Amino acid sequence: MPARRHPYFAYGSNLCVRQMALRCPDAADPRPAVLADHDWLINQRGVATVEPLTGSQVHGVLWHVSEHDLAALDLSLIHISFTVGLLDALWSMGLLGANRRADLGRIGLEALTAALEAASLSSALTVARAGADLPDRVALDAATPSG
Repeated sequence: MPARRHPYFAYGSNLCVRQMALRCPDAADPRPAVLADHDWLINQRGVATVEPLTGSQVHGVLWHVSEHDLAALDLSLIHISFTVGLLDALWSMGLLGANRRADLGRIGLEALTAALEAASLSSALTVARAGADLPDRVALDAATPSG
C-alpha cells in the first residue's frame, strides 16, 4: 500500500530544492503554485510567513510530502522559534545591541532563566500550531503565565 502523500505549499527557504531534499527526502513532484488571497511578509518577530489578504498572491512551489516529511518540516522550525524567542526576550530586557554587550555578559541567573523560558514557550507554541507557524506577540502574551 503506497504511503499517504500530502500537498505542501512552500515559500521562502523551502523553495530551495537542495534544502528540501535534505529536510524532506520523500518530497516529490515540485510544481510552481500560487496561493490566492494571501500575502508574504516578514512578521514582527523577523520571520517569513504568509497571511490572508484578499486580492494578493504568494508564488511558491507545491510539493507532495510524506507523513515523515511533515514532521520534519514542523521540527525544522523549532530552532528558529527558540532563537527568535530568546533574542526577543533579551531585547525586551534591554540586553542586546553593541553598547549592551557588557550588560549581557553580566546577565543574572533569574534573567537568563526567564529568557530561556520565553524561548522554550515560543518553541512549544510553534510545534503546537498547525503548519508549525511561529507565534506572534498576541499568542505569546496570551500563553505567558502571569505572576
